[in-house]
This record gives sequence, C-alpha cells and structure tokens, in this order.
Amino acid sequence: MSTMAKPSNTSHGKRVKPADDGSPLRLKTRAEARDYLKKHLTPVEYGPKGQPIYALEDIQALNVIFPEDL
Repeated sequence: MSTMAKPSNTSHGKRVKPADDGSPLRLKTRAEARDYLKKHLTPVEYGPKGQPIYALEDIQALNVIFPEDL
C-alpha cells in the first residue's frame, strides 16, 4: 500500500489580505491586479474599448505593488 504525502497547509498560490502592519500587497500577474482593482475600486469612466479607468489617487491609496512596478 503506497502512502500519499498530505499537501502542506500553506498559502502558496492563494491571495492573502495584506497585513495590518502597513506592508503593501504584492500582485504577481496582470490578471490578479485587474481582479483586485475590480473588487476594490469603482471606475471613474470607461475607455474607448470598454476598459475601466480608475482614479490615480484611489489606486495609490490601496497600498498595492503591481506587476509593472517590480
């Protein structure tokens, strides 16, 4: 009978809320960033192709590091 290793109980691959210590949340992909913005912000307008445009002040207030900033 073979034994199977139990998967570790880590947060690998899961998004965790940023800590309350003031450290920023690091998003790894553009899809994660898009989903995070969609969930936490309201678009101020929409671009010509229907893409949401968010206020810069609101984005900066999130305390998030985007993939482009790495």
